Amino acid sequence: MSSTGSTTAAFVHLLHTVTTIIENNPFVVVLAIDFSKAFDSVRHSAVFKKFSYLDLPDHIYNWIESLFP
Repeated sequence: MSSTGSTTAAFVHLLHTVTTIIENNPFVVVLAIDFSKAFDSVRHSAVFKKFSYLDLPDHIYNWIESLFP
């Protein structure tokens, strides 16, 4: 999915992916995070501390961390 795509295109892609996965699995977990302005007034270290409590693979945690300036 291109970073220049529309929200609608992203949603259609997500829907297709979830539909494909659900054909062979009993459920699908989708984590959606909107980073647009959500953390402008929050200490990033506090956010990362909360994320560290989640059972996230290291590459996912590192990817999330890379989204913050």
